[in-house]
Amino acid sequence: MEIIAELPDAYVESHYDSYRLFFGNESIDLPQAVALGYYFFTIMFGVIPMSTLPGEYRSFFIAMDRFPGARINEYKPGEPVPPTQGLKFIWYLQTHSLTGRGILEKQRSTGLTLNLGTLDWWKIPNNEVWISSKDHPHFILADWLVASICADAYPKESIGNFENHRIGASTVEALNRLHSVFKSFNIWGFEDGSIQFITGGERQWSIPQDAREFIYARTKQSNTKKHGTQQ
Repeated sequence: MEIIAELPDAYVESHYDSYRLFFGNESIDLPQAVALGYYFFTIMFGVIPMSTLPGEYRSFFIAMDRFPGARINEYKPGEPVPPTQGLKFIWYLQTHSLTGRGILEKQRSTGLTLNLGTLDWWKIPNNEVWISSKDHPHFILADWLVASICADAYPKESIGNFENHRIGASTVEALNRLHSVFKSFNIWGFEDGSIQFITGGERQWSIPQDAREFIYARTKQSNTKKHGTQQ
């Protein structure tokens, strides 16, 4: 929530049974904005090793998965797809928050250029068939990676996701073997201590107390701006 609080003129309004965050001339569901804040930091930390690469590898395009608000079937493969609200929010975090601007300045001081976008369609070389981004190996590998981590860290809970205990146990065993393979590759950069930050079974989209305080304060500000009184 701290990086969202850094955004200029950001405010929150009630929206059905949730909240909506307004930033610049755009808006996005607040739970999605919070999730994308984590996504933003993951990307920024992930590109740190790039700053040590030789000079000829200093410009990068990060092709990310589609963000909330995507309607990929409305557009033809091979044609530009308008940015979703999620991607607009990531860009806004990068260029308008104090933290985002500080990261940009640090990257520029090392000669690193980073552009963020989404992968909408792709195709295998010498093949004319377009494939959905959800079926790209990079994203499939990431999903299996997360599943293997959760199975390794929370075997009982993972087995409990299956109606058949025997099938659940054999699946978790296979995921444990997969996790050991993932860890054998340095590109994943895993540390044993990072597992403590992955909590199974929690509702990641629930709103904690500090977020509620932020929402309450920003909601009052928005009402003051729009109506001249606090409600």
